[in-house]
Amino acid sequence: MIGGDFNSVLHQSERIGSSCIMRSMTNFNNFMNSAKVVDIPLYGMSYTWTHNRELGAWARLDWFLCDPLFLSWFSGLIQKGLCKSLSDHNPVMLSISNIDCGPKPFRIHNGWVDNKELMSGVIDIWKKSKGSGSVSFRRRKQLKNSSRLGLGEGN
Repeated sequence: MIGGDFNSVLHQSERIGSSCIMRSMTNFNNFMNSAKVVDIPLYGMSYTWTHNRELGAWARLDWFLCDPLFLSWFSGLIQKGLCKSLSDHNPVMLSISNIDCGPKPFRIHNGWVDNKELMSGVIDIWKKSKGSGSVSFRRRKQLKNSSRLGLGEGN
């Protein structure tokens, strides 16, 4: 994988407000073909660079390129355009968009153990646990949905 400011666009549609240099586009396309790399999809913006003049100019000059096999291993790999700060380039972040880590585990905080009302509530819920799934799954679900314990959703 390679990434950075290539100072070139692949297509004319990736530049607005300034002239496209056909030779630069051709060279960039030839480089990508000979290196056998592909562009990782960009989300959140169409352009990564701007020239802050009255009329303005925008272009996608910043790229992350990788081997197609690498992209097949990480099929959710994307580039996210972030908000510009001092530079005339927007930062670009790599992200994996489709990670599924499974269900979020139930967490307990040490302070909860010291709360006698909470502990009696937990024991009461455990005694009443019925339904489908493993005992730990049923208890976790009941604890998570119990508003009288004051834990709140997502704890």
